[in-house]
Amino acid sequence: MLPIEDRIGISTHFMPSAHGEDIYDAIRMVHEAGFAGFEVVPTLDQAQLGYPENYPNVGLDLLEASEADLDRLKEALGAFKWTTIHSPHLDWNQASANRHFRKLTWEYYDKCVELAVHLNAAAMTFHMGGGTWGYQRSKQTAWQYLRGRWLRHTEVRLRPRGGLGHQHGHRPRLHERA
Repeated sequence: MLPIEDRIGISTHFMPSAHGEDIYDAIRMVHEAGFAGFEVVPTLDQAQLGYPENYPNVGLDLLEASEADLDRLKEALGAFKWTTIHSPHLDWNQASANRHFRKLTWEYYDKCVELAVHLNAAAMTFHMGGGTWGYQRSKQTAWQYLRGRWLRHTEVRLRPRGGLGHQHGHRPRLHERA
């Protein structure tokens, strides 16, 4: 097992662009602070910190990023011992009752997987989503979208590269089959 100092990193999930910083400023500052790892949340449309309103996090948009942008990111992240990808989750929902939102989420999460592969990331974390407000259905119905389709499609691509994680401990384990 790695020593503790080699297991500590920081995520763009909690890096607001309060003063116009971009992801490369964040990479530089995190590296200068001595962190071993860096987690990229590939979006420009997520915010967690700030008052009276949130500041958007630093990041990049995978629908807008070019191959040159991704290569530049890979080079910059070479300063770290490890990198992970954490898919965005605000307004993304693999289990949405709306088939168009599910499709768009699937496509964007696929781009996250491609980014993880491109960066040789240690792992990728994603959020499955959940119920759609005002639309009642069983958990089993909501889960079929994830388990039966995207998860199997993605597990095969990521398992040899380190893994696929999910958040929300109240959900069934990913390896359990429906």
